[in-house]
Amino acid sequence: MSHWDKLEKLNKNKNIGRHSDLEKKVKDIQKVIQDPDPWNINIASREYVERLEKRIEELERIVQEKFDGSKKRTKLE
Repeated sequence: MSHWDKLEKLNKNKNIGRHSDLEKKVKDIQKVIQDPDPWNINIASREYVERLEKRIEELERIVQEKFDGSKKRTKLE
């Protein structure tokens, strides 16, 4: 076996491994993009962010109501 044959054999093995690794990475990235929440990768889906915004707005409303109520009570006292 010549040196050239050995190099070709090494090159073929690397290409096969690279393609399977690349395909796996692409599939994993596709999964993460489709549904990022379970992967915990510091990106959030639009739906998740919208739910958080609604919760924050509701909490702000509740705090504002309690704050306004406490002002009224102190004025009456």
